[in-house]
Amino acid sequence: MRTFLKGAARVLKAQRARNKELSVSFLGISTTLVTDLSDRPRVTADLAKQPEGPFYEHDQERLWAIYHGYGATEEKAQWVPYVDVTALRSSGARAIALDALNVAQCRLVFRPSNFRIPMSLSKHAKTMVSHFKALGRLNPDPSAPEGFENNYAWRLCDIDCGAATLTLQSARYTDQVATNISVDTDSGALPAGAQTIRQDVEPPENGRLPSLATSQLANTLGVAAMVYDAQLSPLWRLRSPKMGAITEGGLHCTVSGVCEFPEIDADADHGFELISQGMAREIASELGLAPEDYDLYPVAIARELPRAGKPQVFFVAISHLSEAEMQDRAASAPERVEFVRDESDQLFLSEMRESDTHKLFTYEGWAAGHFAEQFFEANPEFATPRESV
Repeated sequence: MRTFLKGAARVLKAQRARNKELSVSFLGISTTLVTDLSDRPRVTADLAKQPEGPFYEHDQERLWAIYHGYGATEEKAQWVPYVDVTALRSSGARAIALDALNVAQCRLVFRPSNFRIPMSLSKHAKTMVSHFKALGRLNPDPSAPEGFENNYAWRLCDIDCGAATLTLQSARYTDQVATNISVDTDSGALPAGAQTIRQDVEPPENGRLPSLATSQLANTLGVAAMVYDAQLSPLWRLRSPKMGAITEGGLHCTVSGVCEFPEIDADADHGFELISQGMAREIASELGLAPEDYDLYPVAIARELPRAGKPQVFFVAISHLSEAEMQDRAASAPERVEFVRDESDQLFLSEMRESDTHKLFTYEGWAAGHFAEQFFEANPEFATPRESV
């Protein structure tokens, strides 16, 4: 009997994760059972046993089994772990899909209150932030109240394509550490009976991510760009595995990071240009380029499966500079430490994305390449190299 009860508890726990199910009936009693327990979310890190993580699931086969409701999407077919894709249309460029959001018409709406960690996750939040600090993944800042850098970010609460609005809410980097980045971590401080956030606090709904509007996670907006030189060579970089997020290492998109805005009047009228400016700040910090050095095109907003729905805006940037000139700029960029040089001491690589090489890339880098390729397919006239200045 004890063995049966343990088995029943396991089935019920898997049911809560909304995985593949089978309805059965016995002696007039009907119920629903999970048919494949391997589809349920799994613990990725137990802090007592794996203190250095990773703290969220990277394995795509497991992720697509957990989020089986996206089985027919092109992203799944192309091993791009991003879903709920909203294509973006900018001036002078075609969008990658017909139902695109026109960024010229898009307005940003800001909630007046800040995001707050759910009370049930407060102990988990303190544990994870303390752990990240001990690992050295939070930059020290003696002038900050916490003693470390805790930048402001913007939580994406809703995308309304009909009204052409994005609803945002102020959040902090530590909010992301406490939710999206540690979504598959057994911290020992989660609510009673819970092993991980993805498994027990915010599981999939019918094999799909909960909506942005109902999610309890920080879901802070990120930006990523594939940058091309004047000869239209894609500039891949080797991601350092010592970063707080995307710790898998490998070939990465040219630039990526948190979308940060300067101090703004939230009651004023703001358009999509604020997000483009956030991308420009990352390009300046990681690549050393000024806005006049490139043409920037927003391509898509998508939600990431590894970090349980964290939204990312993907861009293409076509530089006016040669690769050699960009090597010089990147060598002195403020945040150059996020990347490492290859065996020949180069900052950039021009690897081609092929089906049998996708595991050489970070999942975010592979996705950025996917959306960039779609952009050039939609805009073949942009595929003509230009002269560097």
